[in-house]
Amino acid sequence: MTEAAQAETRFLARAGLGLAALATTSGLIVGVTSGVPAAVLVFASSALLGAVLFLWSSLRTLTGDAALTWSAELEDDVPPGADLFAQKNMLLRAIRDLEQEHAIGRLTESDFAMARDQYRAELRQVLETSDKLLAPHRETAERMLEQHRRTQPEGAQ
Repeated sequence: MTEAAQAETRFLARAGLGLAALATTSGLIVGVTSGVPAAVLVFASSALLGAVLFLWSSLRTLTGDAALTWSAELEDDVPPGADLFAQKNMLLRAIRDLEQEHAIGRLTESDFAMARDQYRAELRQVLETSDKLLAPHRETAERMLEQHRRTQPEGAQ
């Protein structure tokens, strides 16, 4: 993150804390002097101001006027295949749901077989892709596992 982006992030964090402190203090003062309804009005207007500031900050980032935060930058650095685990789980759930639908009679045998074969083909492709992505790391993982097993006492898991 650039120095300007860090400075803006610090400013926004301080502004948010300042707004919360100002809202709390002024709400308490107004509550003591003018009553509960006025204090609720102060708190509601502070919440509205906070929402407007949040929206303004988000719009500046979307239009490119402000730098991305570190979390948004990390989303761009996602390694290839990071979503394969989620896709595998989704396909396994779909197959399980399909089997349940077939078991209670909502699907015909031909529809069930066709959908199951399609899901299994997609799952096979996802598993093959993840195996290809993990293949270069398999030897290192096995070596680390063997080293871990050697350092553990006999019978400890």
